[in-house]
Amino acid sequence: MISGYRCALYDSMLRHWYRTDFPRMDRGGTWALESLWLNFDPPARLHDFQYLGGDFRERERIKRKQQRWRARLANLAPSEQLAMLEELQRILSPDTARAAAAPLADSGDGGSSVESGDVAGASRGSSDREL
Repeated sequence: MISGYRCALYDSMLRHWYRTDFPRMDRGGTWALESLWLNFDPPARLHDFQYLGGDFRERERIKRKQQRWRARLANLAPSEQLAMLEELQRILSPDTARAAAAPLADSGDGGSSVESGDVAGASRGSSDREL
């Protein structure tokens, strides 16, 4: 994994690596486009959902939704909880999960860029179904 700014040397030497670009503010307060090169495929699913969402507000919205669902499920009878679990498993069948993760896969030449917003947006669809 390499993090830095794009340049001709990185573009030529790391052309087969996965690259994602994201804006960041430097110490001088100006915006710059930084790149992250990975010599492995990016994960199709987030490993830690606490960072799900494009910004603070969206993460807070998701966190509140999780808390509401948790409270509602805790108030159900055990048999109703199991019925809800069965329905969630049906919704999240392997075909559905695969379709939700498909936008995360980079179908380009391996060196193409995916904006960070695209990845966050693609992962957002499948994660709204998480408890």
